[in-house]
Amino acid sequence: MRKILIVDDELSKPGNAAAFAAEYPVEGVEFRFAGNGQEMFRLLEENADICVIFLDIRFEGEEHDHGLMLLKKLNDAGVSAPIVMISSLSDAPTIIRAWDLGAQGYVVKWSTNPSFYEEFRQKVAMYTRLGPPRSEEQVKRRRQRILIRAQEVLKEHADLTEEDIIKQALELKNDINGTWRYTPPFPQSFQNYVRGWNETDEVLSRAVQERRLLYLNMDFGDGCTLRCPHCFTQEGAIDARGRKPLPYARLREAILEAKELGLKCVRILGRGEPTQWIAGAKARSGNQPAAGEDLIDFIQFLYKNDIIPLIFTRGQILGDDERIAWAYGGAHGVNSAADLAKLLYENGVSLFVGVSSVFPEINNEMVGRPASDRYNYDRTCRLTLKHAIAAGFNTGNPTRLAVEMPITNLNIREMAARYVLFQCLGISPCTNVYMVAGRAMTYGLGDITGPSQEEFLEHYARVTYCARAMGIDTRIGSYAGTKECHDVSCGMYLTLNGDIYPCPGYEGMHNFVGSLRTHSIKEIWANNPYGGHPQSVCPPKIATHFPPDFEKIVEKRIVQNQTKYQDDCQRVVNALGVKNND
Repeated sequence: MRKILIVDDELSKPGNAAAFAAEYPVEGVEFRFAGNGQEMFRLLEENADICVIFLDIRFEGEEHDHGLMLLKKLNDAGVSAPIVMISSLSDAPTIIRAWDLGAQGYVVKWSTNPSFYEEFRQKVAMYTRLGPPRSEEQVKRRRQRILIRAQEVLKEHADLTEEDIIKQALELKNDINGTWRYTPPFPQSFQNYVRGWNETDEVLSRAVQERRLLYLNMDFGDGCTLRCPHCFTQEGAIDARGRKPLPYARLREAILEAKELGLKCVRILGRGEPTQWIAGAKARSGNQPAAGEDLIDFIQFLYKNDIIPLIFTRGQILGDDERIAWAYGGAHGVNSAADLAKLLYENGVSLFVGVSSVFPEINNEMVGRPASDRYNYDRTCRLTLKHAIAAGFNTGNPTRLAVEMPITNLNIREMAARYVLFQCLGISPCTNVYMVAGRAMTYGLGDITGPSQEEFLEHYARVTYCARAMGIDTRIGSYAGTKECHDVSCGMYLTLNGDIYPCPGYEGMHNFVGSLRTHSIKEIWANNPYGGHPQSVCPPKIATHFPPDFEKIVEKRIVQNQTKYQDDCQRVVNALGVKNND
């Protein structure tokens, strides 16, 4: 039996507790009830196997936000069980405050919510199926395993030379059957971004002036086979409001509304691995979409409406025929990874593939799946790039293939070689500041961290100079050597449950801009205080991950180190053997 703790002064009364358990039974679950904070902590101490806490907000005789204060105390005390708020309060500020204080779910009580039982059971299922309860000792053991593994990987790569990095980059190029599509200097017509990720300066300038909505970042589907430590999905944060996913019909309606506002691209972020969200597979378990509501149906809907589908993927499906059989089983005529790549290409998709390193060990470490006899993530990741290249994703201008790398102390020394490698292969290289999230907030990452600001600024300036020396037009932005992001000025982020934020990096307490469950996307965009403002460096990262005068610091470094960076860039280009295929 799974134990669930419900902290509610009314429900804890003997008669009410029994009535609740009888009215809202959940098979395989045993309820514990506490009426105040003291009882709550006593029961947690006596029942180390409690796997989820449902916490009320209003308690008789206490401050109106007493439950939120208990929530803070639970998180300050390091309680590892996920906490779901259960309250009659349903106003957005209260829900957002709960989320910001660490709640991982929110269910509105039965008195005002006819779907309470369904949502309650859904939350119970979500947190009890994640495996054994995360007791303090279990978290400690998990942290220790991650620490040891991280130390091993760091030790293996501590003495890497530039020659080692170049050698590994060339090995990756051969594995994916890459050929040089561009050689320095790049043509003046070169568009320095992946199709759907950005636009020309003229289009962006006009969009800001006319307050156009060009991009919609969104969650789509559920579930994933990886354990990326920085993924919010693993901790249920994306579902923090405790509501079901937005109905598919409402989603399509919103897309067409957004098109009237200028929508050019829908960026499909997840919430898990979107390429496995398929109906009609022969051998599947877990959540599945209804027929006509899966990823392929959705991208075909976008394509028919002249909207670019840009899919963010880790490639563990697209690079693995066995997983294709599991996820698709012949659905949509897909029987192999090559079939899927071809189908996506034919439907106008652009791909953003997570490739954290040219070194297999680091790439595996960054998705939480060290290589074994049974599975090697890096191998499937390389096959994804190989299939994408074979299908033609890297042949256009702008390209339709990009690779993403969260920068850590494991991979920062690769930045320049990686940038030249992928850019010359016709693949847009995107680097982004590493942010601890999801599982990493619970279990840690051992000695894997973001690099020091000094080290980051040095490598960022080096890559920016290298891009300019290669004839690529680039300004200082969030991503070294690649066109700056415009998510906040010209886009919004739609979560799985219909809530909207300025962008995935601006998801939180003060940035909620509306919900598709209550308002049209036109109304939300019209009232979005973030839209229509010129943008270069990512606003959420300024003064957190980037210093406030980031652009000036980088430009100053480039001027001061011009000769050094010039030599570095030329050495990398020569060592990689970049040359015309003719």
